[in-house]
Amino acid sequence: MLIKVNSRMWENFNCVNSLSLQRCIRETGKDVYIVNICVDGKESQYNQYDSKEEAEKAMDELAEKSMQRKELIMDKPFILDPCCGSKMFYHDKESDAVMFCDIRELHTKLCDGRELHIQPDKIIDVTNMENIADEAFRYIIFDPPHLVKVGESSWLAQKYGQLPVLWEEWMTKAFSECFRVLKPGGMLLFKWSDEDIPHKAVLRCALPYLPLAGDKQGKTRWTFFVKIER
Repeated sequence: MLIKVNSRMWENFNCVNSLSLQRCIRETGKDVYIVNICVDGKESQYNQYDSKEEAEKAMDELAEKSMQRKELIMDKPFILDPCCGSKMFYHDKESDAVMFCDIRELHTKLCDGRELHIQPDKIIDVTNMENIADEAFRYIIFDPPHLVKVGESSWLAQKYGQLPVLWEEWMTKAFSECFRVLKPGGMLLFKWSDEDIPHKAVLRCALPYLPLAGDKQGKTRWTFFVKIER
């Protein structure tokens, strides 16, 4: 909303409510331009500009920021999980903020009688996500298979998946693809278990990207990366 009011009256108000604006509009004198700013649905605030051009430029910038905020909210899914498995650590297994992907779909019973359901939104190979555009997601949750020394038909392989013998090549390709589809400034959350392969050895596969923060001890590790081009 663009309102032209008397500048002398405006000087008395840092935040102008509707009644104050009515008083200003009734005054005569030198004109200034007031732009109504509504911040996140809260009480309106008003900025003063000396020319119509400056005020209109400010309104255009506000409109662009508002559109960006709407896109931020409406752009779903904005999180990619390319190795979701059975979504074991999710509180909301049906969140529309996440694109759940995996290389397999599986419905079976484990040896203890528990049902195992791996039902991704899309079947995707994390080492070659050719159907996902560059810089498509703001966040990635990367929880790949961590076991090499496990039988192909074992319950561990069914539940967690299995890394190939050439795991370094596989992990390097997977990290590369994850960072390709991650937006600049986006965050990747990496989960790993030191059961067969040390955490430090796996992190070398993420180079040139370095972890920002995460667990430094324990068998199960959570590590944060931020995509910053160097």
